[in-house]
Amino acid sequence: MNCMALFALTILAAASAAAEPQAAATHAGATRSRQLDSYEYWQTLDADALVEEVRDFIAEDWLIDPPGESARDVLKVLRQRFPDHPQLQELTHDLYDEMLRRGKAALRAKAFARSAQWLEAAREVGAGLYDSELVFLEAELADTRKKYPDPYLVN
Repeated sequence: MNCMALFALTILAAASAAAEPQAAATHAGATRSRQLDSYEYWQTLDADALVEEVRDFIAEDWLIDPPGESARDVLKVLRQRFPDHPQLQELTHDLYDEMLRRGKAALRAKAFARSAQWLEAAREVGAGLYDSELVFLEAELADTRKKYPDPYLVN
């Protein structure tokens, strides 16, 4: 191997090693699941750290997926551990509103299963926020499914 090839391999290895911490830092929970399961990890955080995790997950579009690693899951832990946290209601409304928006968009796109998933998640997250828009969207989804049955679903 000549000197240039060896130099190029050294540079690539260094860049890869430097990028790994950067990738892990893009999300606070990206590497933690190797050490703890998600639920155990969330139990180790204080209220403000949980709030930041929820905000990060919302910003990264991890609203309901992957299971155990989403804004919905962390919000559930925040609600259980710190039910009187001053930012809990704001986070709940933000996540609930975004889930309703996505449920409506999926319904308009005739992605009925995904719409149902978003609306069910909104119902779960927004316990106590159960408003007329959610009721309307659920009814519209049921009516639309009757008109356009999903050929992939087996009854």
